[in-house]
Amino acid sequence: MSSYLVTGAGRGLGLQFVQLLSKRPMSEVSIVLATVRGSISKELQQVARESQGHVVVVHLVPTDANSIARAVEVVKQKLAGRGLDVLINNAGMMEASESVELMNNLRRTLELNVESVHNITSALLPLLREGTQKKVLNL
Repeated sequence: MSSYLVTGAGRGLGLQFVQLLSKRPMSEVSIVLATVRGSISKELQQVARESQGHVVVVHLVPTDANSIARAVEVVKQKLAGRGLDVLINNAGMMEASESVELMNNLRRTLELNVESVHNITSALLPLLREGTQKKVLNL
């Protein structure tokens, strides 16, 4: 039984990962921790409701160190002494810039797509080390 954490699970590819994992038998996937930074989408609410506890939604703002720390504590509690097997870093963005010369959103893009991935992975490393699979997938 593997445990998964998927960042950016409220919509798009993250939501698809959660939906697919939630359909796996408990003998393969024990828990799916689905992180969202804001309100929970109706689609994710439905997946969590239909999973009967198999999918747990965790609030996590990827660019906020305090939010990451709080989310790690929630994850520890939900794992109940087990490790985390697979981390899927899916949260990210790619906004259009006004122009190549300006690149007025480069800092924000790097903060979310690079720094946050590092910070989340680092914060979850102790739990990943306790896991069986010890896998990190960065999208």
